[in-house]
Amino acid sequence: MIYLDNNATTPLLHNVKAKMLDFINNNQPFNASAIHDFGRKAKNIIENARSQIVAKVALDNYKLIFTPSATLANNIIINSFQNIVVGATEHSSILKEQKNIISVNDQGQINEDHLIQLIKNIDKPFLVSIAHANNETGVLQNVTKLADIVHKYGGVIHSDATQSLGKIILNLDVLSADYYTIASHKIGGPLGCGAIIYKNKSVISPFLKGGGQEMGIFAGTENLLSIIGFNEAVNLLDTTKYINHTLPIRDFIENEAEKNSGVVVAKNSSRLPNTIMLAKKGLSNKSQLIALEMKGFCVSIGSACSSGTVKESPVLQAMNCDKDVIKSCIRISLGLQNNLDEAKMFIKAWCEI
Repeated sequence: MIYLDNNATTPLLHNVKAKMLDFINNNQPFNASAIHDFGRKAKNIIENARSQIVAKVALDNYKLIFTPSATLANNIIINSFQNIVVGATEHSSILKEQKNIISVNDQGQINEDHLIQLIKNIDKPFLVSIAHANNETGVLQNVTKLADIVHKYGGVIHSDATQSLGKIILNLDVLSADYYTIASHKIGGPLGCGAIIYKNKSVISPFLKGGGQEMGIFAGTENLLSIIGFNEAVNLLDTTKYINHTLPIRDFIENEAEKNSGVVVAKNSSRLPNTIMLAKKGLSNKSQLIALEMKGFCVSIGSACSSGTVKESPVLQAMNCDKDVIKSCIRISLGLQNNLDEAKMFIKAWCEI
């Protein structure tokens, strides 16, 4: 199988696996809450990982809390506020059950005038949550500008950077949001580890109460093995290499697809270098998904699937995409393991179906 679903999860990097195996083979009873020698060593591993990850993506004015996933990190932040405003194309862990929703244009960009309208008279404190990069379309938001607007009206802003970490040049200080979420398995690390990166944790409500781990926000014994893998994956990030590798492949697929009646969603928007939302009018996305898998390709529909049914993408609906486009969209998301030969094989298979 040729794997083209890297926005869902990424293959575990060889060096990350080796680092984790070294820890397993060491076979020590590490628990960071214990005060004996093994406990202190475990605590040092966690604190070193915490500081190294923050140093890689931000400066000293940010700190980090480990969580079991980015979805849980998103929920911790959202559930810490009563007055919340979110973008219309957010991940379901943010968007679900929200009422104050900022509209987007047909390229997936936040409507700044609507944002101002929603927050200018809202009760304080309030939180605005806008993802840096959309997981379906790859559309990037100007978080720096949006943060300036939110701060001007006395609010705080959270940005889910799960999809952008490692895929574009990222400096959280420049983006200037108050909270971010990231995840290990999106960058070649293991499943089971995410993080909140924050300026001020005083407004974050404890999600699990117990032993006081992770600054008292998320109690329970830390997943030391996944934290080690997450740290190694962050240390290995080479964003320039990633862009130079994936962008030409993305552009090749898009250009060839358009020659064969394909429609690339948000083609004119600033996007991730690895992500393509591709439609073929008249051919359902479910049919494409099945046919491509039979030909040896793993792609995704990029919309919510439950109980064996495929629902229309809320992201594409928010962008007011044509109904025929929504029903026929598939997502191709590239990784470092993909190459141009695979892209050529994909285009051939896609055209055949």
